[in-house]
Parts: sequence; structure tokens; C-alpha cells
Amino acid sequence: GFEKVCTKIQTCMNACDGVLVSTEALKRELQQRNGHIPVTVQRNVASYEMIALSQEAYQEKNRQKEEVVLGYFSGSHTHDADLMLIVPVLTELMRKYPQLRIWLGGALEVPKELAVFADRLTIWPFRPWQELPKLLAGIDINLMPLQTSVFHECKSENKWLEAALVAVPTVASYNDELSKVIRDGETGLLCRDTAQWQKQLQELIDSAQYRQRIGEAARQEVLAGHTTQQIEPEVLAMFTA
Repeated sequence: GFEKVCTKIQTCMNACDGVLVSTEALKRELQQRNGHIPVTVQRNVASYEMIALSQEAYQEKNRQKEEVVLGYFSGSHTHDADLMLIVPVLTELMRKYPQLRIWLGGALEVPKELAVFADRLTIWPFRPWQELPKLLAGIDINLMPLQTSVFHECKSENKWLEAALVAVPTVASYNDELSKVIRDGETGLLCRDTAQWQKQLQELIDSAQYRQRIGEAARQEVLAGHTTQQIEPEVLAMFTA
């Protein structure tokens, strides 16, 4: 179970000289619990392979389709409750916009509220990460809802990064960690409550130009500063000491 996994992780860390994490929040949590172990932050970055696959998917994007596709791709069932945060908003939007589609992928329990839109709902099974760029290139808006908790505060901006590489704008729940990376209104949209989710999604659905502006700005941001070329000096020092 979960406790057994945590025990194994703790045993592994105790055997290490240092730990790399992807967020400042995760660093704080580990330092509070394992003060004797040096912890260094290296935010998630895109590898050369990810960039190449994303570039191919970006070039092959269908930019003429009339429908607007919202996408939510989950890596584990720990995100089921996250999606439920915005299901009422998604339900209302699906009723309002007949051109709206939703893609759900990965390890995910499909909410019954969305299952009623079966003719406009596409379910993708969990796929190797190498196939993710083409899936992401098929959507118009990337969804990143997160519950308010220590667990979710420690989550990195990886979902934003992956979508940005194919110029897809991300709408995410606001937290301090994401706000360090995503410039709200410029390279992504951060929502503090349901009303903001409703407003931001409506504005993106209504304007292809708005979607393109946010998506392209995010893409340039990632290519310029979130690749394996940008490894923190503190991280390099760990391996060269």
C-alpha cells in the first residue's frame, strides 16, 4: 500500500548523499522531515527527444478544424479528484458550446456527469510518453486542475511544459509553486476559484486568436528556458564535487 511505498522511498533517500526534487515546495517538505539529507531543486525540463517529438507534432497540427477540444491527461488515479473540481464547469460549457469536445486520457475514472456527452467525449488509454506530443497537439486547451493540499502544492509544472511544447495553452489551478513558472495571462492561465475557471475557459473557447497567443508564448518560454540546456549550477555541482 501507500505506506509501504513511502517507507521504501525513505529507505532509499537515507542511503543517498543528496536528493533532487522538482519544486521548492517539495524541497521544504523533505527538509522538514529529513533535515540531514541535502536537497536540491532542479525543475522539470524538456529533453532533446521530447523537443524533437513535440516539434514534429507541432508542425502537423490541424489548425483548420472547427471544433474546440479540451484535454485532460492523467498519469495516475491520484488525479481523479482533481478533475472533479471542474466537472460542473465542464458540464455547463458542453451544454453551451455544441462545437466543444473533451479528450480524457491515462489512468482516470470518467465522471458520470461527463459520460452523458458520449458522442463528444474521447477516452484515450494510458500511452507511452513518446506518444503524448501528438495527443496534446490534437487539443486546443490543456486542463490542469489541482486540489488545495500539500501533496498538490508539491506538483511541478510538467503538464504545462508538455502542452506548451506544441503551443497548446494551459488553464491551471493557482498555487504558489505554479505561479513561480507560469506567467498568468501571458504563458498560461491560473484560476483561484470556479468563477475564474468558467471565465477563462469561455474566453479561450470563444477566441482562437487568444488560444494561439497564450500557446505560442508558452512554447517560446519553454524552448528558451525549460530544456536540458538549462540545468541549475547547484545540480551540476552535486555531480562534479
